[in-house]
Amino acid sequence: MLEKFLYGFGYAISPLLFLGARTPASIMKRLRLGYRLLGVKILRKSSMLNGAERTEFLCPWRNLFASSLGKRWFCHNKIDRADDGCAAYLQRHRGIYYLRPQACENSENCYSEVSEFGG
Repeated sequence: MLEKFLYGFGYAISPLLFLGARTPASIMKRLRLGYRLLGVKILRKSSMLNGAERTEFLCPWRNLFASSLGKRWFCHNKIDRADDGCAAYLQRHRGIYYLRPQACENSENCYSEVSEFGG
């Protein structure tokens, strides 16, 4: 139930969050703003040769409930549902591929990428 709410929340705030943003660079800039508002620490920003934008970051809640539910449970099983809603909105309405947080399982850091479809 909470996961559906978070997905819907991510989808519902996306029109406002991405208002006027049409390129991977402008969309990633807005995602970084959203990350910062949630307390996520941005570690590295980069532009890829294919036009994609990448952000490496650290989820501040990666150890929340770790002893009972597992490390990174809150970041990946809860917060990422809002990311899923944003990704669905960007794909349907902007033609943008949002590779939501990756490489988090074997590292303290995660990364996400935004690109145009086919980019």
